Amino acid sequence: MAGIKHGCFVLLRGRGGNTTPFPSALSHEVAESRAVEYDSVSPYGDHKEKYTVRFWNLTLLAVMLFSSLLLTPGASLGQEAAPASSAQEAVADQSENQQVSEGEEIFVLAHPAAVSLGQPFVARLTSSRPLEDVRVSWMDKDVRPSVGDWNGKYVALALLGTDVLYNKPGVHYLRVSALVDGELRTFNHPVAVQKKQYPEQRLTLEQKMVTAPPKQSERVARDRKAVRAALSTISPERKWTLPLLRPVSGKVTSLYGYRRILNGQPKNPHRGLDMRAAVGTPVKACEKGVVILSDDHYYAGNSVYVDHGNGVISMYFHLSERKVEAGQSVERGDVIGLAGATGRATGPHLHFGVAVQGRMVDPQTLVTSDVDDLLRPDVE
Repeated sequence: MAGIKHGCFVLLRGRGGNTTPFPSALSHEVAESRAVEYDSVSPYGDHKEKYTVRFWNLTLLAVMLFSSLLLTPGASLGQEAAPASSAQEAVADQSENQQVSEGEEIFVLAHPAAVSLGQPFVARLTSSRPLEDVRVSWMDKDVRPSVGDWNGKYVALALLGTDVLYNKPGVHYLRVSALVDGELRTFNHPVAVQKKQYPEQRLTLEQKMVTAPPKQSERVARDRKAVRAALSTISPERKWTLPLLRPVSGKVTSLYGYRRILNGQPKNPHRGLDMRAAVGTPVKACEKGVVILSDDHYYAGNSVYVDHGNGVISMYFHLSERKVEAGQSVERGDVIGLAGATGRATGPHLHFGVAVQGRMVDPQTLVTSDVDDLLRPDVE
């Protein structure tokens, strides 16, 4: 018997060669009944009647599920559905342990059923057969996950997430496709993104750092264009492992998601970590990668962006000095700059940010969690 954890979709292959995707919302009994259904040859005379009953029961269940899909606003494949009041309502119960008899193929997509807004998570596809041309689509972003062997299985892994500024709570659909033995397998799974109440933070700054003066508007626009180009980078080779290295050892003074009020004016939420660091403190790369942007920006000051592959990019702001240039390769722990207070800063510190597939996520999770941690729900 084979045990599968974190199962969202399971593909069962019977000895007759037929295949069908099974959403984990179906009960163990239905899954087992369907597996038996493929065993059409039986030495018992009454098996035909049982087979027929199971067939019509399952047909009725399929019609009900399909009707439910059609009647749910926004629940079409790849679409976002209406917000749900809880993960339990948004996502059908995910079976924690699916079992099939010997000789059957298991194909499972794994990730939490629910995540908080702004938090990263992992999508993992596992198969006993070789995986080819694996693609992941999440919130209109297409990702090519890394594929490798793990404990005799073929595993595809993608780091995903949501942005506290641009994304909204509700049910979003994760779409995964792969070629297995030359056959295309496609999975669509709902992920409940839960609303999270982040604290408010009030700061007093020079007015020119709250709103850039007109003479700086061209520079700010140029900065934003360069950052957008950097964050759109998705190189195919995965260079990162989890947890990421903390770039400095200082205490975190401002968390991700803080709703910032600057001089009484509501501004965008804080989308990174502020870490205490004296001027001149060495700032280390959180993981190996390639520098894709190194420049002096109006708000962020001296900044460095590093591409770690598969859509994961780290950034380091307010540096007093940049030690690397665009195109340069770095290793985990290499010094990429010195901490400072350039740009919009009230004092010396490091702003550390991480973008996943172009979305700014909470870095705190990534410096304290490994891949298996991110496969578990972070909502209470």
